[in-house]
Amino acid sequence: MKPAVFIDRDGTILRFYGYARTPFPPVLIDGASEGIRLLRERGFFVFVITNQSGIGRGLISPEDVEVVNWWMESLLLREGAGIDGVFYSPDPPWIISKTRKPGTGLIDWITSFYPIDLEHSWIVGDKMDDILLGRNAGIKSCLVLTGEGEKTLRKMRDIDLVFPCLKTFAEFVVEELDGFPT
Repeated sequence: MKPAVFIDRDGTILRFYGYARTPFPPVLIDGASEGIRLLRERGFFVFVITNQSGIGRGLISPEDVEVVNWWMESLLLREGAGIDGVFYSPDPPWIISKTRKPGTGLIDWITSFYPIDLEHSWIVGDKMDDILLGRNAGIKSCLVLTGEGEKTLRKMRDIDLVFPCLKTFAEFVVEELDGFPT
């Protein structure tokens, strides 16, 4: 078993431009690829988990989401920052859903297929739902100040860690939290 970092997509890895059908080219947020690369080099699983309510709202299709995911993975791979998978919930916020963050359904599904040490795993994102997902799943959470992170910080105070971006979070984990597998 090894730890995982579950990372939000829009606002944490990619800049979010709304529910455009062709949000091209997707743009990586500064520090995202470096952070993912550091975590992978240290032996973490890295998964992207994202709410894509635009599908449930009828604004975008699953294919639109898959195209953006493919582009994101391509951009990350070009920077040497591979990920273990991308998982999303298509449900809109007005539907009670186990897979929509802060529900734990995506993490439950991922852990049924991968040998993950949840005690040493992390959730990283820019929104309240990411932090609440960490609490609901019993996993440490980190708020990044990219995307909507600063707005979220003004709303919430009980957050495990706050960092400017994914890279600074990863540097902390690698340098300060020694004892994780390599």
